[in-house]
Amino acid sequence: MNLKKLTDLQLELSIDTAERLQLDSEFIRMLKKELEKRKSRAPSKSSSETKTLIPTLHRND
Repeated sequence: MNLKKLTDLQLELSIDTAERLQLDSEFIRMLKKELEKRKSRAPSKSSSETKTLIPTLHRND
């Protein structure tokens, strides 16, 4: 599995699914480690996108 091709949301869903199916704990740890590495590397794009979209929405009202 190439974790770099997964989006953050896909990675979070993979972790959730793996935990629900009680898959190998080493696999779950690997997914969580990748997600933490991404979160510590840079702020999420969605939060910056939200900040730019909200003022635009208010101007159109």
